[in-house]
Amino acid sequence: MLRNKDVFSIKEVDYAILETNGQLSILKKPEFQTPNKKDLNVYPNPVYLPATLVSDGEIIYDNLKEEGLTEEWLQDELQRQKFERVEDVLYAEYTKDQKLFALPYVEKAKRKSKK
Repeated sequence: MLRNKDVFSIKEVDYAILETNGQLSILKKPEFQTPNKKDLNVYPNPVYLPATLVSDGEIIYDNLKEEGLTEEWLQDELQRQKFERVEDVLYAEYTKDQKLFALPYVEKAKRKSKK
């Protein structure tokens, strides 16, 4: 039962309780406990969920507004990535503190490369 709790020596155990349901609860001695990020003074960066701004060549205005962005900003970002029109974009997503991620329509990209 100790091995199921990742304890391979009883010397690692500070307290062990056999619960009424037959399970074993273990509190390891401090020197054998797995450190967490706080113990290591490592603090995670905030995590932001991406927002879809363009889907199938159409702007999703609700998401644009929710992210505090404007259509002009979106147009500028797409032009930086060599998109002439929103209709040329299959999908674009925005994540705070990151560059806009945009995918072209494959057929349109192929047609452009043949010209």
